[in-house]
Amino acid sequence: DGFCLIGSCRGAFFLDEGAAQRYAALFGDKHFSFLPDVTDTRPPASPTAIETEVRRRSAGRKIVFMGGTIGGQKDLATWYALIRAADRGRFFFVQAGEIIEGTLTEADRAARAAVMQDPPENLFTLTEFLPDEAEFNALIRASDIIYAVYRDFRHSSNMLAKAACFERPLLVSSRFVMGERVRRYSLGLTVAEGAVGEMTEALDALAKGPVVPYDFSGYRSDFSEERFADALDACVERCAGRE
Repeated sequence: DGFCLIGSCRGAFFLDEGAAQRYAALFGDKHFSFLPDVTDTRPPASPTAIETEVRRRSAGRKIVFMGGTIGGQKDLATWYALIRAADRGRFFFVQAGEIIEGTLTEADRAARAAVMQDPPENLFTLTEFLPDEAEFNALIRASDIIYAVYRDFRHSSNMLAKAACFERPLLVSSRFVMGERVRRYSLGLTVAEGAVGEMTEALDALAKGPVVPYDFSGYRSDFSEERFADALDACVERCAGRE
């Protein structure tokens, strides 16, 4: 909150609607705006080698994707426990992203070591950073379900925008911003963090299809680059005193 006390501070942007509202209530002389969490969703023009390999190895099973920078918030211990518990004949898991070792818990490290020693047949891992965002998006395009049940993660994630763009249902934590948005826009299902049994049931449900229609288009509309630009311009105008 310290930056709000600086005399030259006129306002700030937040990716969380609730945070913007809370700060506006606390600092009535400042301007706080919500910015939609947008991302690069361009796909490659043709299937990539990694995408093709994932499809081949999945052999018709439902592909569950978890990706991005993989630190402690991704809760690898639960992710690997879910892979062990899920039906190997129905689900194939993809993990893509650089692992930040220093942020992992002891449980994460132990689970990762066990997987490295005895890799599940239904898991494809890519542990380096993908510099081409289109190649990362290709893996989302190849997937059927996006897994994002993060540990104590209170913020937004551009994985919501990517899932909405490629119309892939999400499985996320029931808490905080991501859980609220997935429920509000009917983007998939929410579960308790660490609840592997609940997650396996949710995967089964997502694999069968939505109980109510997904509102991917509504999310894309509300979290578009156009909405981002409009919100940015409006806040700058207010902070500059031109409104």
